[in-house]
Amino acid sequence: MDTKRKFQGLKAEELKALRGYGLRQLIRTSDRIPESPGIYIWRYWPSFKSLASADLIESLKKWSAQQPAFVEVSRNFRVESQITRRPFGFDVADTLLGIDVNSNKGKRFLTALRENVENRELLINVLDCIVCFASPLYVGKADNLRSRLEEHIGRKSNLLSDIESQDISFEDIYVSFVIDPISAPDSSITTGLEEILQRLTNPPLTKRVG
Repeated sequence: MDTKRKFQGLKAEELKALRGYGLRQLIRTSDRIPESPGIYIWRYWPSFKSLASADLIESLKKWSAQQPAFVEVSRNFRVESQITRRPFGFDVADTLLGIDVNSNKGKRFLTALRENVENRELLINVLDCIVCFASPLYVGKADNLRSRLEEHIGRKSNLLSDIESQDISFEDIYVSFVIDPISAPDSSITTGLEEILQRLTNPPLTKRVG
């Protein structure tokens, strides 16, 4: 009998801690945001509320279509070109999570979802695990997290308008932060962490690196 303790897989509830606090909650209780320097991270993290087959498939299609576009501009002294990328592609009418629903693979996938609620539960649990690995919408730094986030939620920046332009509900926006208690008052560590996170995660609504 094998008595060795098995390695554990990722658990959705543990990973959900990474999403932080709902935007609506922060708007209502911004006085609870710490006044420390730090990094703040905005994420698109929807909840799939219904396991009914038709509802879930419709929610997945909507989630695929609402993934923010990544835009990169390349230029030299003669030419400027813009490249736009979406995680699940642009033609989402006949796809589900990037899978062609008319292909054999897509048909099997849809059949599995429609015929078995356990399959739908498994898919939602896995999505809850892996959505934390998607690029955040925005990464920024602040000498005072409360003041900076209150500027964003008070529309003293364009961030909320940029989110609205992507047709993303504020109900699906979450904000987390990494407090920097070390490098104040010059926030040298925070400044470096901001650029590192931006370069690693490529947040689509961050206008410039650093």
